[in-house]
This record gives sequence, C-alpha cells and structure tokens, in this order.
Amino acid sequence: MSAEPSALRRLWQEFEAVEPDAVFGGIFANKSGYHNTRANHKRDRPGDYSIRMPADQRGPDDKAAALDITFNTARGGDFRIIAKYSKRLLTAFQTRDPRLFYRGGAVVREFYGNADLDWDVEGYTLHRSSDGSSGPATSDDSHLWHIHISFHRVWVENWDAVKGILAILLDKQIPPPEPPKDWFDMADENTLKTVVDRSLDDKLGPAVAKAIEDKVDRIAGRTLNTKFPTGVAHLDAQGGRNWPWFARDLRNKAYAVAEAVEKLAKAELERAAIDSAEAAELQQAIADLRAAIDDEPPVVDEPQG
Repeated sequence: MSAEPSALRRLWQEFEAVEPDAVFGGIFANKSGYHNTRANHKRDRPGDYSIRMPADQRGPDDKAAALDITFNTARGGDFRIIAKYSKRLLTAFQTRDPRLFYRGGAVVREFYGNADLDWDVEGYTLHRSSDGSSGPATSDDSHLWHIHISFHRVWVENWDAVKGILAILLDKQIPPPEPPKDWFDMADENTLKTVVDRSLDDKLGPAVAKAIEDKVDRIAGRTLNTKFPTGVAHLDAQGGRNWPWFARDLRNKAYAVAEAVEKLAKAELERAAIDSAEAAELQQAIADLRAAIDDEPPVVDEPQG
C-alpha cells in the first residue's frame, strides 16, 4: 500500500499540469519529519515533532504528510520560477491567508523555498515546536531549488482542505461552495407528490391540514403559502410579529407539524425508517395543534406580566 495520501498526490498532479518546470520531489521518505508516516515514527521516533500536535495525531497512520516540488531551472541557478511560487506561499503564511485553513484549523504547518533571487532559503512556520509561535523559518540549501510543504496529518486525504494550497500556488481563489440543495428540490415532482400525499394521509390527514388553513385565515386574516402540491401548510411569515399572540403561537405549531411531515416524507423518499422518538414528537405536535384548533382564544392583546 502506498504511503502517498490521495490529496497530496492530486495537488502535485494538478500543479505539474500547469508548471512545466516542476519535477516531483517526493512525498514519502523514511526519515524524521512530515515526509514519514505516523506509524513509522511511533515505532522508531516516538518523540518526532511531526506527530505531537493534535492535528497530527489524527488522520491516516500510514500516510506521509509532506510534498517536495523541485524546479529544473532553479537547479541551474535561475531562481525566477521557484521564487514566484515561494513568494506566494510566503505572503500567504505571513498574512494568514484563509486558504491555509479549513474548518477552523490550519491545513499546513510550514514551508521552505526560495522567495527571491538570492542564495538564502526562505520559509515560514505557523507553529514552532519550542513555544507554539509562528514566524520566519529556514532550512538547508537544497530548498534553494525545491519547495517543501508540511501538511497537518488530519487533512492529507481531504482534497477540500488541500486544494487551498494549490490555489495559493496558482494565485487563484477557491470558488464558494454551492449552496446545499433542499431534499425535495432533488426529487422529481411526481415522486414528491406521491410521497407527501402518503405522509399526509398516514400521519397528519387532510382534515388537520385544512383545519390549519381555516383557523389561521379566520383569526389572523392571512393566507398560507403552499410548499407542496398537496397543501402542507407553511404560514406566510411576513408581518408575523404584528399578529395577535395566539395567532403567532398557532403559526409556530403549524410550522412544527409541517416540518415533521417533511421529515416523514424525506425518510420515506430515502426508504429510511423514522425513529420512534421523532414519531412521538410528531404525534405530540399534532395533539397540540388539535387542542389549539378546538380551543380558539378570544381576540385580545398580548398578555402582560
């Protein structure tokens, strides 16, 4: 089994496709640091700095967590290409660029490279072993012609986390994620109508749905929005704060019932059983709603005190 994690391998492949001067410098090496696996370190170097942080104690035990990218022209003393990419990384580290982070955690710990045209190695760490601080760092002169990036081990198989580093190298922004689709947006209309019809008949019943509409129309003078073709009630919330208190209470109960029916419909659509606690919650919501319908309060202002 390869010790090269999928996300780091993909990072290299996508970068190589853009930069012809780049040469694969390696991911796994049986030595100290992030190029080795956590399993090897536990056996041979249990105190290695690359397995101490919480983000390095999670993730795959058998994968390396560093990538080296070598540049042909830099090996010949021309540092213009390596400097372009090293400078982008250096600026990102110095400014704590959001692309370095994923779900609130740093994706990388450190990098080394050659960010200008001189013969000094530049680098940066987000966490020094000595005191946890961040700041400039350096390494041996092989980094004059290759870039080294250390990744926290928890992310090395997660492309959504690692792709931010590719975006920095290529000077691109990460497109925002598509908003999640509501479950019924992904179902065709006929399937959805059948599922909701069945859920209404089995769990709510058309009489209760009609009672919701009649009751709220009568006491609040407002109409219901229809979310489903069969008429699962969702009240129009526009101006809702100006409704009498009992109308708002009924509106909330109607929402609770409608949401419960949605859950039932979703479970049925996905052929998943709804658990007993959720079923009991639905039954209680229906009971509360029926009680409110049967006991219409007088039209009064909101109670004081």
